[in-house]
Amino acid sequence: MLAGRGQSLIIHYLSKVLSLVIVGLVIAALAAILMIAASYQMLASQFGSAALATIPDWCWRNLQIASGIQLVSLLTVILLGSFAGVVLRSGTLGMIIALGWFPLENLIVLFTQLLMVKSSNLQVLRVTSYLLGPNLNHLHNAWESHRGPVIIFSEPDSLFSGPWQAGLVIAVYDVLLLAFGVGSLVMRDVKE
Repeated sequence: MLAGRGQSLIIHYLSKVLSLVIVGLVIAALAAILMIAASYQMLASQFGSAALATIPDWCWRNLQIASGIQLVSLLTVILLGSFAGVVLRSGTLGMIIALGWFPLENLIVLFTQLLMVKSSNLQVLRVTSYLLGPNLNHLHNAWESHRGPVIIFSEPDSLFSGPWQAGLVIAVYDVLLLAFGVGSLVMRDVKE
């Protein structure tokens, strides 16, 4: 991955992660601008020039929550991809793993539900409480608990699934991915 050693290797890795975050934020901002422009054009054609004034407050709140969820998901995918890239020594393989990770975890949730039905053991479902993908799916319900639940793909099946669980699990994953990414660079530098 890099020709540097020691401290410069870690700084270079963290700068790569930061640059990926910045590029992701720029792309997300451009997508948001295009979406707002298209929405404004659609509303202006129906309601006239005061189109933005006709949007209710709850709609703006939902937009803020959705934007926050997209940013958290973006950061998590970048950290997962950069960690896998360091371990596999290939950024391309790291991004492939990051993009394939979440469909795999959603399939694991379906598999545990089938296993629970066959075995009649509710403890099998506790595994899904610690998976990253289902907790990212549940983040919308955690941040907007005043509305009814919104089912997006698969959710963690747990006895302690509260509004705090999704954020806590995601934060732990993000910290561990960053720490293990830096740690694997340090261990590789010592061994080589």
